[in-house]
Amino acid sequence: MKKAYDSNIFVKSIPLEITEQEFREKFSQAGNIVSITLKQTPGKYTKAGYVLYESVAEAQKAIQKFHDTQFGSKIIQVDFWMSK
Repeated sequence: MKKAYDSNIFVKSIPLEITEQEFREKFSQAGNIVSITLKQTPGKYTKAGYVLYESVAEAQKAIQKFHDTQFGSKIIQVDFWMSK
C-alpha cells in the first residue's frame, strides 16, 4: 500500500528550460517551501520535481492551483508524493 507523505508533492512534465529558480518562484505562491528537488526524467525531454511544504494545507493549495496547468511549454501534473 502506498503512503502519502503529508506535505510533499510530486510535479511531472516540467519542461527542461524551467530553472530551479523559476520552479521555486511558481510553487512558493502556494506556501512556505522547506525543500525542492528537480531531476531530468530518464529518456524524456522533461523534468520531475518534488516540493516539501511546511504544511499539508500548503501542499493541497499547490495541487489545486497548479495541477493540469501550463508551465513553460508543457502542462504539468501535480499530486501528493507517494512512496513505492
